[in-house]
Amino acid sequence: MSHTITASSEIRIRAAHESDLAAVARVAGRDTHEPPAWPILVAEVGSDIRAAISLTDGEVIADPFHRTDELVAMLRIRAREAAADPDNVIRFERPRRTRFAFRSAA
Repeated sequence: MSHTITASSEIRIRAAHESDLAAVARVAGRDTHEPPAWPILVAEVGSDIRAAISLTDGEVIADPFHRTDELVAMLRIRAREAAADPDNVIRFERPRRTRFAFRSAA
């Protein structure tokens, strides 16, 4: 597993979808935080979600097993743009209420 972002890595900043709930919860668990409040933006490298930001309160989670400083910076820029432009088109799916239980790896 690569821990770097290479020139050939595809990076996407996008609105999270209900289908992203498990991946966001995984990142939050690795970051020892709760998943951020919806709506959220996610940063994907390839097909892996590596970081997310809440558009409600600015809470950020990031995968500590990857370099995410640049991804978090991009998320913050995009979140500011979304907040500044009320006509900004970001489509969000409201997730169903689902609870995730985290088990220790003991």
